Amino acid sequence: MRADDIPFPPVPLDPVATLARWPIRPVLAVADGAGGWVDATCSFTGLELTVGPPDDHFDLPAAQLRVGLDNRDGRWSRYNADGTPNRYGPGSAIQLWATAAGARWDEARWDEDLWGDSDWLFAGHIARVDQAADDSVIWECFDAFSDLAQPVGKFTAGAAGDLPAARCTAILAAAGRADLRTRLAAGQNTLATAADDNPPIDQLARAVSSDGGIIFVDADGTVRSYNRHWRNGRDDQTSVWLITDNACELAAQAVIWDPLIASTDDAVADRVVLQNTTGLTSLAGAPTGRFVYTETEQLWRNQADGDQLATDLYTDQKTVRLRLDSFTLHLFDPHQPNLSRAVAWRILDRLNFAHHQRVTAGTRELIAVELLVSSITHTVTAGGGWQMTVGTTRATANRVTLNFWDTTPFTWDSPDPTAVWS
Repeated sequence: MRADDIPFPPVPLDPVATLARWPIRPVLAVADGAGGWVDATCSFTGLELTVGPPDDHFDLPAAQLRVGLDNRDGRWSRYNADGTPNRYGPGSAIQLWATAAGARWDEARWDEDLWGDSDWLFAGHIARVDQAADDSVIWECFDAFSDLAQPVGKFTAGAAGDLPAARCTAILAAAGRADLRTRLAAGQNTLATAADDNPPIDQLARAVSSDGGIIFVDADGTVRSYNRHWRNGRDDQTSVWLITDNACELAAQAVIWDPLIASTDDAVADRVVLQNTTGLTSLAGAPTGRFVYTETEQLWRNQADGDQLATDLYTDQKTVRLRLDSFTLHLFDPHQPNLSRAVAWRILDRLNFAHHQRVTAGTRELIAVELLVSSITHTVTAGGGWQMTVGTTRATANRVTLNFWDTTPFTWDSPDPTAVWS
């Protein structure tokens, strides 16, 4: 659990014999309709949680949770015996977190101070209930972005001169969701007002992107935004993992299998074009170019703000860099007893990735890059499997970019012509 997370709801945990020896166990807390919460983990047969991936402007969709339930006792059926609706249905709040449970794979290597007892995975509402012929039940759930994706009519939020955080607060209030907890970066560009009939989720993205920022729903249900420097990563991350697939000589926290290492033109721009609602245009980069990043109908109000924003976006996006399209962690790997701590990873967390890669002339070099988590999928089965598939952004530019590690780093006068820092 992170320092500014919402507290977990008070829910008595069901003793689940099949989870007793898991290093971590899921907790599925569902609102009981009477002001309390119940643990549905005793009935779950499996779950899949998908967070991300973002589009090329780093707009994130609503997180989706699908839960399968064994309903042979009828507890989760849609209707009661008298025909009235059961209390567990569409609109019910549902929350998911992971908590330490039972014996660990290796008790001696478990360091509770580094990871903590529990970590949020999802907070949202049930949107759909399917009951199959065998009476098994599937819940389909989404976070608050699902509600905010519904149009609520045309409205003008906030006041001229608002910073992005104030504008987002006004949008949520106008959309009837002032109840949502927020952690919003103030931003630096003051914003114009505009009547807008787009869904609130699009208006939120418009407000923060007018300052180069991003917005999403965090694992605990908090609506969180970061400013144009979001590529620095999160400010609440307690530790940065080093992961590798073949640099076994390093003290990596995790060894991953078969990562797909890509260098693509995704999120690359050799020309940035920004336009605001009054027709002002700001440009950065080459006068012409194949990779154009464009934002229109933005709300920044003066040319200098737009020009600086275009320059900052170009600086962040002008270079093609390595990324990991995806990799999968098996959190119950007995050979990596602390791997289950990776369950705490969230969007925008930083990761260091090291890899021995074949380069020209047939030699191998060790590359080390810093990446940001951009998508996470948890797939959990009651039979004992917990897989976590992770996608990342391109390597960040402001910390470790693409460096070759050498046995004599920073020794410029080494007699070995290959002993350079590049």
